[in-house]
Amino acid sequence: MEPRIYQLMPKIRQNGGDNPIVFLDTGAIIDFEKEARLWHRKDPSYGSKWYEELTKSFRTFISEGAMRETSRHHKECLVNRYPEISCETHEIMASLHQNYCKFLKEIKPGSINFDTARFDTYWASALSFENNEKKGVLDIISNVDKETVETATFLRYAFDPYNQPITSCTIISPDDHLVETVKTLTDGNPEVRIKFGDFGYNNIKVVNSRF
Repeated sequence: MEPRIYQLMPKIRQNGGDNPIVFLDTGAIIDFEKEARLWHRKDPSYGSKWYEELTKSFRTFISEGAMRETSRHHKECLVNRYPEISCETHEIMASLHQNYCKFLKEIKPGSINFDTARFDTYWASALSFENNEKKGVLDIISNVDKETVETATFLRYAFDPYNQPITSCTIISPDDHLVETVKTLTDGNPEVRIKFGDFGYNNIKVVNSRF
């Protein structure tokens, strides 16, 4: 059977247009590490080949907050006496984060400025989990998750360094907070639409790393 993470590629491409961006969150990276360990005996280079394929196909980034979380899991969390996120993966993520920082300096803002993206992300997350019922636990969306969503929302309407419009932003994550917040931002939550109207965003999505 084909490794699970390779099955994500068509989901990212779907309705992504010709100039998509992909974000990885920490939960997705940990999911990929677990699978890489399972496939290691068959193919020791499995993990790095996956990221190579992903970055060859899509502009792939990791945000500032997600990079900090990734470093913490690499340095402080162990699985069977090994780092939860391997040295190799941590180096790859550091490179993606460098590319992210460089890209932010080179893009041209579009119709949505960052303050608007941040404001709408805040309200989308608050309305999605107004009573903390949908996730089934009494917690709220993390600042790192909000940072990823607001940056993806801002960049979706920006222009790349070649003055080409970004056609979509995909976040790979297993986290329901991200799923529901993006669903609300893109007007896929009928309860919020009926009560509060449309946010009006499109072509921002979350692909579940566990599906």
